[in-house]
Amino acid sequence: MKKMTEREAENFLHMLSTGHLASLSVSAVNAKVSMKRTSWIDMETAKIHYAICGTTGEGMGTPPKKY
Repeated sequence: MKKMTEREAENFLHMLSTGHLASLSVSAVNAKVSMKRTSWIDMETAKIHYAICGTTGEGMGTPPKKY
C-alpha cells in the first residue's frame, strides 16, 4: 500500500473539511435519490427559517424579526 505524501494528506484533509468528499460521493449516487435528499434538506431549512423569522416569502437571507 502506497503511503500518502504530506501534500496528498493536506489535500485529503482539505477535501474532507470542505465537504468535497461528500459531494463526490453524492454525485456517484443515482440522481433521483440525491434530488430527494436535497429537497428534504431544503424543506427542513425552510421550516427552520419560518420558525425563526415568521415569514416564508422574503427569502432565506432575511434577518429575523426584531421584537
